[in-house]
Amino acid sequence: MTKRTSATLLAGAACLIALLGYSASLVVPRPADGHTGAYVVGAWNLEHFREGTVRGFPENTRGGPSYPPRTDEDYNAIASMISRIEARILVLEEINAHTEDIGGKPVTRSKELDRLIRVLGPERYDYVVGATGGAEHIAILYDKRDVRLNETCECEFPDELKVENKAVFDREPLLAHFTFLSDGRPMNDLTVVGVHLASGQQLTKNHDEAMRLLQEELKKARQESHCIPSDENDILIAGDFNTGRFDKKVESFWDQMEREGWDVLGDDPASYPVTRLSGVPLKLRDSRIDYLIISKENQGLAGEEVETEAPVVHNELVGDSPEDYRRHASDHLPITVEIRVLEDTDR
Repeated sequence: MTKRTSATLLAGAACLIALLGYSASLVVPRPADGHTGAYVVGAWNLEHFREGTVRGFPENTRGGPSYPPRTDEDYNAIASMISRIEARILVLEEINAHTEDIGGKPVTRSKELDRLIRVLGPERYDYVVGATGGAEHIAILYDKRDVRLNETCECEFPDELKVENKAVFDREPLLAHFTFLSDGRPMNDLTVVGVHLASGQQLTKNHDEAMRLLQEELKKARQESHCIPSDENDILIAGDFNTGRFDKKVESFWDQMEREGWDVLGDDPASYPVTRLSGVPLKLRDSRIDYLIISKENQGLAGEEVETEAPVVHNELVGDSPEDYRRHASDHLPITVEIRVLEDTDR
């Protein structure tokens, strides 16, 4: 059920930013000569990243504020944050995009991400974005200096597939196979899978079915070598799961995946910080709905390339003002993990 897509290159100039107290240069540090180091990979829901759109849901239905459409200042702030966390690959959710015919082929792009990349530097960054999702697609941003995009695929589950009266996937999971580069030399590969499960933490059966279907699709993708070569065991699933592993609305897929070759990073609420601002007034409350899941068997990512038990939740970006952070960026925080850059160990 996957279909192949491809990335295109943009052109422009980079700029440096010092904004909102986030004084980060857009020159992302690279490993020093002589060793390979590690690259930061993760996910960030950018909260309805669409020009001209007012944000604030659901808090603005409960007495909280609405936030005006994003400005150049907001794009600069987001670019600065991406630079500050040193992301080489970043799954982005709720991205506006459109598909058009270019040279007789359908190509999906996002004018909002094009605008962001003009700040980040189009000679360094590019992205792929899924064709499905209405005004909120899944995209994967990547640093062309340090990772090479090999192939992308988007799942194609039937539109009528619903559980608990809601579509299992409003926006299809997006797969991208990358090769890490060290001073231009190809190193280890991995497939990044961007997901965004149905909104509603009470939809436990919906979420369980979504993750069951996704695991089946990943097996099929490997068998057909669509974005997951038959010998590729390094897979990272990243995104907004719209549910918490530790809340009272219990899904079975967390433990099932742990038993069947996956490691859900973040084993308990004590070691896994809150990933979303919520409530009125806006605070970092008990909301953990963004996750990274990595392969752990057959020379998967867990153990060798990834050694941590929990991702980094970048709550340092919020600073002293949750309102300012949400106004300029999102209600979600970026979550990332370091993946070691080394010789490829797949067969």
